[in-house]
Amino acid sequence: MDDEQPVTLVASRFEEWADHYARFAAAILEVLPEAHCEHIGSTSVPDLPAKDVIDVIVGVKVSSVQNAARALKMAGFDLEGMKPGHCWLAWPSRRHRESVVHVVAFEGTEWSARIAFRDLLREDPAARAEYFEAKKIAADAASGWSDYTAAKYPTVARLLTRTPSLVRRDQSRGHCGLRRAGTPVWSTKRRRQFGALFRSAWGRPQAPKPRTVELRASA
Repeated sequence: MDDEQPVTLVASRFEEWADHYARFAAAILEVLPEAHCEHIGSTSVPDLPAKDVIDVIVGVKVSSVQNAARALKMAGFDLEGMKPGHCWLAWPSRRHRESVVHVVAFEGTEWSARIAFRDLLREDPAARAEYFEAKKIAADAASGWSDYTAAKYPTVARLLTRTPSLVRRDQSRGHCGLRRAGTPVWSTKRRRQFGALFRSAWGRPQAPKPRTVELRASA
């Protein structure tokens, strides 16, 4: 990730962040209607200071990860990186991130580990406190996001050993798929509409409302 954006932790605004996530998820599902979205990262954990950036994980079929990332790129996201089974994108750009979206295989290793870590922090005050201390130290020492993430890694790895077995997520949400090669290239008008929709997630004027999408609250 581009290190030019500084790392700044702010006090938790959990309810506001949860609302922003829900709007981002609805907009993502406009592009990937059969994908699965979850709110992850520190903004998804009550009472945990965080960077003011919403982390979203998007689960699709393992064979569709790169196609899904490309569809989001066509919708206006900044595609920061791709590796087998994991692509990550920024909105609106890597230098001015308001959201980071991780596209991974639904219920694969990346999906399960990130959600297990989130759930651990939500449920275990001691783990949450330990992680916050690691975040503060990392933020003070880091020159950018890559340094920050690397500095936290030992703590994250240690805390993950406390999680229960990484079980498969509830499959009642339905089949996970993605429109393949037939997905149309978006017109300039459509890209602008989508950009306006995302700007609305941050309280800016002029945006149309996203179509209604039922989002299940995380436990």
